[in-house]
Amino acid sequence: MMPRRYIEVVVKTYFHEIKIAGLAIEFTLSKTVGGEPNEGEITIWNLDEGTANDIRVSGKEIYIRAGYEENSGVIFSGDIRNVSQGRTHSGKLGAIKSEVQNVQKGVNYLTKIKIGGNYRKLTESYFAKSYKGTSDIRTIATDAAKAIGLAIDGLGFLPAKTFEDFAFSGRAADLLDLITSEPYPSSWYEDNGVIHFHGFGTPITEVVHRISESSGLLGAPELLEDGIRLTTMLNPAITLAHLIELESAQLPQANGEWKIRSLEYSANNREDDHLIEIEAIPYEG
Repeated sequence: MMPRRYIEVVVKTYFHEIKIAGLAIEFTLSKTVGGEPNEGEITIWNLDEGTANDIRVSGKEIYIRAGYEENSGVIFSGDIRNVSQGRTHSGKLGAIKSEVQNVQKGVNYLTKIKIGGNYRKLTESYFAKSYKGTSDIRTIATDAAKAIGLAIDGLGFLPAKTFEDFAFSGRAADLLDLITSEPYPSSWYEDNGVIHFHGFGTPITEVVHRISESSGLLGAPELLEDGIRLTTMLNPAITLAHLIELESAQLPQANGEWKIRSLEYSANNREDDHLIEIEAIPYEG
């Protein structure tokens, strides 16, 4: 028997918290180890008018918890970028309406929420500071993260690099790009409210997720020019820059350890499977 699919959407407004779990919900979500904010869209069927308008007017932060039965976890936390509402007979969004109307027989009213991973903080946070004398890259990175207003992880992956009489004025995210660019072999990304630093080819944890036909692998993996692409059932523990150990009967030459560089989620709690499309690069530990 297929395990029960689960999706819960939590919205924090300026006044209270809204939890949505019993309605038909689907979402798509893209994540990458690049510095771009994670992006996605949530569709909720037949959300009542008052709740939908509350999200549209005063929604501030949004979280997605998803998985199967007991194996669920937070997949996304970030910003609400846009809320649109409409009605349809086919399940697709019809003409956009400014408010949700009462559900009529045979008609679905949809609330679509475009989301971005802490988009405002990453794109609008400004940083200006001059450092006299010698400054360590970790000190500058920590100051930039504080300016953005997000937690920080993985400072140990940054190289032992110092700057002399360093000064910067501009977006704090651009500063992170600057100090992790060549010739400094590291990178950063934001995921669920945390700025992660990592080395190219180096996982951020020793945890290895084993993926095979018996543990959720669907179809045959695809070899790319510089990596691999595969689809598996959603596991909330699988996340960016983690290692996977692939065991594929259909593509045995790809078996081994890979480091995740991007994730594409597709989930619906009424039909189809909860899926993750994973792209990963070779890992030689």
